[in-house]
Amino acid sequence: TDNGVAISVPDIFFATNSAQLSGDAKKVLARIGRTLRTLQNRHIRVRGHTDSTGAEEYNQQLSEKRAEAVAGYLVDEAELNPDSLSYDGRGARDPVADNSLEEGRARNRRVEILLLDR
Repeated sequence: TDNGVAISVPDIFFATNSAQLSGDAKKVLARIGRTLRTLQNRHIRVRGHTDSTGAEEYNQQLSEKRAEAVAGYLVDEAELNPDSLSYDGRGARDPVADNSLEEGRARNRRVEILLLDR
């Protein structure tokens, strides 16, 4: 991006209407967290996304909850400095797959981790 590096995390997807991290997602985040701890000159932003089902306001709130769940895990379990981390949600605005197909909707229920220049 113009501000840093975006990491798509393909193994961290969410069930419909859920911000709950699966056991597999936690394992992936633990590995990512170990790497992120070594970065001293980057701010980390977790960005949540949803599929296009549901109302826009609901999707926005859900995407923020997903980002918050990942950010919280990275702080609590991977021991990242909370001052070097933030999160936000994008709702359904930035799909990576076709929302008319179940497989596409599943891929859109995701988070991204952005490594931003300070």
